[in-house]
Amino acid sequence: MAVQALQTEDPLGFDLLCTVVAGAYFLNPEVRQAIGYPGQQAVPIVPEEPPDYEQDGLLASVIARGPIYRPTPQ
Repeated sequence: MAVQALQTEDPLGFDLLCTVVAGAYFLNPEVRQAIGYPGQQAVPIVPEEPPDYEQDGLLASVIARGPIYRPTPQ
């Protein structure tokens, strides 16, 4: 009943509650193990290697099309 009232009377507070509850659920070690999520891990940056966003090809189409822009009014 209190959660229903929160949802009706304070939608932003309800959204916050849902986010906190979901976050706490996925922080539970048993849940993380069940879904195969090891948690956040530090990944060192190797300066000699290109950044990951260049390695996976996500920017290839943007780079290939070249620069585009809209002139701004003066």
